[in-house]
Amino acid sequence: MCAGENAFFNVGASGYNLTYRWQKDGVNLTDVGNIAGSFTSTLVITNATTADAGVYRCYLDGECNDILTGTANLTVNAVPDAAGTVTGATSLCQGTRGVLYTVPAIANATTYVWSLPYNATIVSGAGTRSITVDYLPGSTSGVVSVHGFNACADGPESAALAVTVNAMPTAIAGPDQILCTDATSFAATTPPFG
Repeated sequence: MCAGENAFFNVGASGYNLTYRWQKDGVNLTDVGNIAGSFTSTLVITNATTADAGVYRCYLDGECNDILTGTANLTVNAVPDAAGTVTGATSLCQGTRGVLYTVPAIANATTYVWSLPYNATIVSGAGTRSITVDYLPGSTSGVVSVHGFNACADGPESAALAVTVNAMPTAIAGPDQILCTDATSFAATTPPFG
């Protein structure tokens, strides 16, 4: 299960004058914090955290005998932590290739989800904490950010790293011109043998 969800354990029993006592890892539980129903047939753990992970069972006490139920394991997977600060180039030109961006490791993330300015493309490292980006012609200024992801949830987004993408320079020489000149003809004579 994922952190923040509720867990329910239930034991079905019959007998006379039964009492219930839930245990975690062999230790008796009481109704405190996010634990409720420790003396009933249904144990409820609300807003579970990784601290609630463990082995649960119920001790049943009746008029005729006592029974310890089989165990049930509870695994609680944490959501990804907040992403740290993204580092990398913040001013570049359209057409720049091989720009590196990194973020510190995000606890509990199985993959990293990056957001980039328009027309910027990840060329290596997709899904990791370190990516290489090409800014194609037509790229625009924007932000680079990242968040962690796992089977439970998306983690919080990093602070945005503002990136200025400068346009490629262009030269404008003005409209095409047609040049006209007067027609001139030349006549030449070749002297014979001399």
